[in-house]
Amino acid sequence: MKSKLIILAIILVMVSVFFVQKQKVSNLVTPTINEVPNSTPNAPRTYNFDSSSDLKKELDSINPQVLDSDFE
Repeated sequence: MKSKLIILAIILVMVSVFFVQKQKVSNLVTPTINEVPNSTPNAPRTYNFDSSSDLKKELDSINPQVLDSDFE
C-alpha cells in the first residue's frame, strides 16, 4: 500500500511539473500583449515660402522648444 502511494505521488509531481513547464513555454511563444488604442496622428506642419519670404525672419519666429506632442 505504501509503495502505491509513493508511485502515485511521483506521478502527480511529474504531471504537475509537465503542466508548469508547458505553461511557461506557451507564455514565451504567445505572450499577452495589452493593446493600445489607435490614435490618429497629427498631420505634420507644412510651411510654404516663395521668393518674397524673409527666411531669416521666419527662422527667428520658430519656437525651438521640443514638446512631447512632437513625438506622438
